[in-house]
Amino acid sequence: MSNIKSKKIVFIDVVQRIKELENFKWDHEVGELLGFAKATFSARKTQGNLPEKEIEVYCLKKSINVDWLLTGEGPMRLDATSENQYNPSDSNTLDNGGLESSEVDKWKEKCLELSLENRDLRLKVEALEGNTQEKLETQGRRKKAL
Repeated sequence: MSNIKSKKIVFIDVVQRIKELENFKWDHEVGELLGFAKATFSARKTQGNLPEKEIEVYCLKKSINVDWLLTGEGPMRLDATSENQYNPSDSNTLDNGGLESSEVDKWKEKCLELSLENRDLRLKVEALEGNTQEKLETQGRRKKAL
């Protein structure tokens, strides 16, 4: 799962962005889109319990930048040439090669899973790089203080 907790995320802002994208009027429509019953989504919203996996899957299916949806930062859409992005609606992404549609669906699901894993790893690397830089700066300040 992505490192969503490390970002400043406001649940209602995420819901609002999805409502604007989908031309929805009500929050419960977003919940239904993500696969939740009205009461369940309402409870999650009250608790601030963001449905991470469902949001990531939604973003991948719609070619939406997850970071934009979560924080409002960065480009809204992923371009077709983005590195390591799987676009299930792109017929050139996966050639059937004589496979049955159920096999193709399994491969598409695997591609989606790997794309999410890749994104998670990139976020972890970014976090580690940031932590390393902070530690180096702190050590430099300590040496100057001595």
